Amino acid sequence: MLYATINLGRCLDLTDAPLWERAFNEAFEELKALYESRGQAVPVNFAKRRYRDCVMFDYLAEKVGADTIRSVALEGRPLFEGTEHRTQQHIQICVRNLRCIELPIMQATEAT
Repeated sequence: MLYATINLGRCLDLTDAPLWERAFNEAFEELKALYESRGQAVPVNFAKRRYRDCVMFDYLAEKVGADTIRSVALEGRPLFEGTEHRTQQHIQICVRNLRCIELPIMQATEAT
């Protein structure tokens, strides 16, 4: 495990997804056209491999000049019947601009 202090800077913050919904829809149409012009299909997500998500997040982040991307990852089984909360939910941060890492990265020691 690594520890670092990260300044989110200009963040593509997907914890506020409704704010970005229109931008994602427009970017996806652009991305589809780009892939079609190359004779390729847009990548698809497969199991835990989030190929389409990665391409879309990177494309939109580049378009809006984002330094970082923050997102909630919901994985695993539902915690209980009827809930969206999962057994493996966490926050993911992608740092695209290394100047956002403010403190040196330190490796944590393992507990014995």
